[in-house]
Amino acid sequence: MRGKMSSTLAVIPARFSSTRLPGKPLIEIQDKPLIQWVYDSVVATNLLDEVIVATDENKIKTVVEDFGGKVELTDKNHKSGTDRVREVSLRHPEYEYVLNIQGDEPIIKKDWIEKLTIPLKEGINISTLCTKKKDIKEFKDNNVVKVVLDNTSHALFFSRASIPYPRDIDEIFFYKHVGLYGFRTQFLKNLPNLSNCLLEDIEKLEQLRFLSNGYEIKCNIIEGENIDINTRSDIDRFLNYLKINDEI
Repeated sequence: MRGKMSSTLAVIPARFSSTRLPGKPLIEIQDKPLIQWVYDSVVATNLLDEVIVATDENKIKTVVEDFGGKVELTDKNHKSGTDRVREVSLRHPEYEYVLNIQGDEPIIKKDWIEKLTIPLKEGINISTLCTKKKDIKEFKDNNVVKVVLDNTSHALFFSRASIPYPRDIDEIFFYKHVGLYGFRTQFLKNLPNLSNCLLEDIEKLEQLRFLSNGYEIKCNIIEGENIDINTRSDIDRFLNYLKINDEI
């Protein structure tokens, strides 16, 4: 799977348990499990050396193997997808950069992979993505993570709260965080040594631990909308996307 971005591994963490959609990676959408939509989307970018699904569930492992994907079992006790990605990364020290592609993101575009990887090649340890939004409903939704950027597109803060607060502005805009990450391998090796962070405990956002420990997070802006599958209505939104783009 050698592409333009050599020495880059993409890991797709996929766990079976989900409070809102149990067994989410195996939900069939147009006769294809969600995890396969994600895997095929990543592979189709043709920019990565390897793509591996990381899971703690044999059912998911079997499904991925059945559609011809690469998959590895990981510890069931991991607290986050990043921990799962780290376990796989440590087994493959030949890769200098590792991308964490969420297992519920069925649309992954080529330029997203580029925008995740380029900062890593420039020496940044952590990269991620965001998209500019004006939707007031999403702005007030605590399930939507917002990010505030500095003038060089580095993250200042992430929150589930409505930030930045529009005190004297009638028309609001904000940056919605898109939860895909790029890491330099050395950072992942050092992950267990990072100090605990009260802000992470409060917001339940692990990237706040990275910021609190002094790491910069480059947050490149993407055009358009990502779709992450967390509810049945998200599945409908994905199906509508496929219809609009003539993919079904």
